[in-house]
Amino acid sequence: MFIIIRKIISLFFIRLPYILKEYFFSLKYYSSLKPVRSCCITKGINYIGRKKTILPHPIGIVIGRGVVLGENCAIYQNVSIVSKQESYPIIGDNVTIYANAVLIGKIRIGNNVVIGGRSCLY
Repeated sequence: MFIIIRKIISLFFIRLPYILKEYFFSLKYYSSLKPVRSCCITKGINYIGRKKTILPHPIGIVIGRGVVLGENCAIYQNVSIVSKQESYPIIGDNVTIYANAVLIGKIRIGNNVVIGGRSCLY
């Protein structure tokens, strides 16, 4: 009988507060986390057509101010579409640009093109 009472006391006064403390701390910590999203899309992007660009994973995307985007473009994470000078890339309709691709300078991407990940076009 003494062993049973000792186990009950151990459970309620020693283990249970520790378990509850860890549980509520984890709820407080994980509920305060917010998703990180960072894009640098400057003003002055030209859209051709009515449909907008899709950004499935909008993290680390950089689009310069003079870029021309066609209809139904999909741009994935860490894509840079930039130029050092005033001549920016022109991207056609139905173009998909996968992760970590870099488009630099005065280039023209046609319609229905898929640009693979880690590509560099200049």
